[in-house]
Amino acid sequence: MPTTLRRTTITHTSPISEMLKRASGRWPGESSRVLIQKLMEAGDRELAHEAADRRARMERTSRDMSLSIGDLYPSSDDFMEMMRSEWPE
Repeated sequence: MPTTLRRTTITHTSPISEMLKRASGRWPGESSRVLIQKLMEAGDRELAHEAADRRARMERTSRDMSLSIGDLYPSSDDFMEMMRSEWPE
């Protein structure tokens, strides 16, 4: 079908053939072209899920760290007042 979009050619190497074989078990009756598209979509969803998990872990770690060291430092208002009191006018 004519298109102005870029096309990508994939050689059916052994690993690609194995992936397509597994994919045809999941999506029987689909062409290689459709299987490749479905594999890419599934892979993209997995990458997005991993990124969301990583972001959530980082946010939890950051929150946990701030809670664990929160008592070591004065509040920002107290800190600024302390800093101002040490500076000559």
